[in-house]
Amino acid sequence: MHEIRSVETGEVVTTIEILSPKNKLSAVGRLQYETFRQSVFSSSTHLVEIDLLRQGKPMPILSPKVESNYRVLVSRSDTRPFIGILCV
Repeated sequence: MHEIRSVETGEVVTTIEILSPKNKLSAVGRLQYETFRQSVFSSSTHLVEIDLLRQGKPMPILSPKVESNYRVLVSRSDTRPFIGILCV
């Protein structure tokens, strides 16, 4: 996980997560990541989630189901629950 912080306040404004086998394939790791992800969705922090793993079930999204090998999700705090998603 990478964080972008405000220079003035030090507050985390954006979290960038590149999914790993641990947080996508492992039952415990996935549950921990989904809990973390939900906490970000409930905050004023933006989330950029990059999934370059072909294995495993994709992380849930509110949009209609999209079949893809790779995904990049962008969730801006000011436009939730709407998200931007790029699928390849």
